[in-house]
Amino acid sequence: LDVHDLIRDIAISKATEESLVFTLDEGCDLNTQGKIRHLAVSSRWKRDKDAFESTLDLSHLRSLTVFGRLEAFFISDKMRLLRILDLEDTKGLTDQHLHQIGKLVHLIYLSLRGCDGNLRLPDSLGNLRHLQTLDVRDVRIINLPRTIIKLDKLRYLLVGFVPRNDYKETGEW
Repeated sequence: LDVHDLIRDIAISKATEESLVFTLDEGCDLNTQGKIRHLAVSSRWKRDKDAFESTLDLSHLRSLTVFGRLEAFFISDKMRLLRILDLEDTKGLTDQHLHQIGKLVHLIYLSLRGCDGNLRLPDSLGNLRHLQTLDVRDVRIINLPRTIIKLDKLRYLLVGFVPRNDYKETGEW
């Protein structure tokens, strides 16, 4: 879907005005009014920990989408109401991040799809009792913890790995 730049800018502006979404992007103004419910972190944003922690009120955040490199401070204990965490194709996911994710007990959607590295999902994943979708496609998962059986509401466990080099060489799945 192609959207004319002007229409895109108007849509982003209106969504920001209505506090529907706040985007951390290159050169953005961090002086936000009201409660942020949906946050998108652009790969072009400079990753300023002090600005992130001191300026943004994350206590009402419902969804977080990160593009580019994931920093440890992006996942905070202040995000008690977070329901959607989309880390698809982010770089730098660590065990520390995964441990923090296990504390986000209201998550219903978690995407780690395409994250780099070998991931060992922690036992704390079992704390996500409201989780309905876990997307770990195109991720090298070392293990799924036994605590995954505690996820009574889990409806979609999306798994599978297609090595990117193999796909490029053959052109087939």
